[in-house]
Amino acid sequence: PYVRFKQDPVRMLRLLKFQARFGLEVDPDAHIALVECREEIIKSSSARVLEEMLRMLESGASKPFIELLFQHGLLSHLLPELAHFIEKEKDGADIYSFLHEIDIIFQDTMTDNLERPILLSSLVFPLLEKRIDTHFLMRDQIPHLGQIQQHTRHLLDEFQGFLLIPRRIRICMHNILLGQYRLTPVHKKKTKRRRIPRDSDFHLALKFLNLRTCLEPGLKSIYEEWHRLFMTLDEEERKPAKSLRRKPRRRKRATPKE
Repeated sequence: PYVRFKQDPVRMLRLLKFQARFGLEVDPDAHIALVECREEIIKSSSARVLEEMLRMLESGASKPFIELLFQHGLLSHLLPELAHFIEKEKDGADIYSFLHEIDIIFQDTMTDNLERPILLSSLVFPLLEKRIDTHFLMRDQIPHLGQIQQHTRHLLDEFQGFLLIPRRIRICMHNILLGQYRLTPVHKKKTKRRRIPRDSDFHLALKFLNLRTCLEPGLKSIYEEWHRLFMTLDEEERKPAKSLRRKPRRRKRATPKE
């Protein structure tokens, strides 16, 4: 196994994938080789590793998979911010709670599956909550959306680590995470009227809020109110908005002077 892991380090992820999904016992020699070769994982293509990670998040066994990645020291090479959070914050209870609910959703064939930006956001949101709590709430300060947006951007830059998450997915994650503080503001003031933000990823932010209700039942009424408001929109208005960026104009060729 040592030579095979050296030849293709992604095999280490696949070994843990089968262990997580089927509860297989790992051969002692393979276990030793995996621990000794774990640093080789960053020599793999980041796109291949990201795809393996995303498939496992969609497998219905994401919780045991992330646990195995952490236990074998691979997570600290792939997503060091996440590994540090799991190590410091109650053994990653918040992260694993999200993954547990995600696994239930993917194991249930009758429910709609979650989009990939939502899956990745579930790994980031507890870190963002901790950061907002540390920088603001513990100091008796109420952050405004601009400050939360800034912390969200910085956290996403730090979080992706080796994986190099594609730009479009990162934009969706940013909108989902920031959207949580629009849907459930830090301040407790009652707004006179709720308005649907002009955000092409609002439907994903709302879906993520629904996922949060599995962990925080007190958010259920807030989700239902937003969902009811969202459903009052026309079908066309509920569709994700297309990019408003204009196409660059083609320059007209100058006609040669006679």
